[in-house]
Amino acid sequence: MDAWTRAAPRLIAHRGASDECTENTLPAFLRAAEVGAHAVELDVRLSADGELVVHHDHDWGRVVPLEGAVHETKWADVAASGAAVPRLGDVLAALPPNIGIDIEVKADDDSCMTIPPILAAALRGHDARPIIITSFAPDLALEAARAARRPAGAILPFAPDMSDLEDLAGVDAIMLHHEACTPEALDSARRVELAVYVWTVNDEAVMARVAADHVAGIITDCPATIGPRWADVSDPAPRAT
Repeated sequence: MDAWTRAAPRLIAHRGASDECTENTLPAFLRAAEVGAHAVELDVRLSADGELVVHHDHDWGRVVPLEGAVHETKWADVAASGAAVPRLGDVLAALPPNIGIDIEVKADDDSCMTIPPILAAALRGHDARPIIITSFAPDLALEAARAARRPAGAILPFAPDMSDLEDLAGVDAIMLHHEACTPEALDSARRVELAVYVWTVNDEAVMARVAADHVAGIITDCPATIGPRWADVSDPAPRAT
């Protein structure tokens, strides 16, 4: 059974240890591994010349001193700028092979439609690493995951009912915002045997609540501080009855 769908509570570092390091950078990912995260979450976009760039926002500027849209920028220009922006291949090479990766495919520009085969090619040779491919666009996550032969996850900012989950046929997991992690949503997910991960859990009270709900894992900015408490309180999700 895949590591992302079995009943084993996981600690996932959101954009790496982003409370301590600049998000979506190699230091953030390596720090997350150092403090015991089972996996890191990262965002991928396509550069103008077809490189899988790890960056959250549609545009540069918030955390990277560049201008313009990521998909309109050539990788050579990013590299020449000295910005601490890795490519997906850089992350795969740097992280220990036991550290999983939640690859969120950003879906807010047309270049995203060309990502699935490029991502599948980038993941060849990394079969042993636990990887899930997720997106706010479930169809895109499914296409990319099928191309790469990996599990797919749908990111949901709302509490789904059974009708919503029926529309997600084929995905293996859902990533719920913590405010959407309701008993009804969890029950629906378990009835259709979907693993449930909760984001972004940076507060101990929220962590305790979702731990009591037996979710499959949490996604947090703070793996060094939340991680030890999560290890103490989490336990595997019960099966639906």
